[in-house]
Amino acid sequence: MSGYYLAARQLEFFRGRRNSGPNTDSLADALAIAQHHDAVTGTEKQHVANDYSKQLSIGYKEAEDLVSSSLAWLIESPLLTTCQNPVTKFQQCPLLNINCCPASEVDLVQGKNLFTTL
Repeated sequence: MSGYYLAARQLEFFRGRRNSGPNTDSLADALAIAQHHDAVTGTEKQHVANDYSKQLSIGYKEAEDLVSSSLAWLIESPLLTTCQNPVTKFQQCPLLNINCCPASEVDLVQGKNLFTTL
């Protein structure tokens, strides 16, 4: 998750950090808490481990939204003449150890394309 955080943070600052909207703060906070000695060694109680996972999941979701919008902005920025919302939609598949992903299982409308990257 820390590698994903670093990549998301670079995209966040490349595009320009915004006062509103998704950012990497929640993921940074969750990663900091997950560095606690009980989390690292696995000696925390189960409800604490569940809370660590929940915080990481919440932080990841917000960072995922940031990464998706930043990638769309990078793709479309040469085409935009004003500050508009990009129309390209990026979806990520966090379950990398399986070979199915909701984004790749939808029926594509005529004229739409699906690209995958690793």
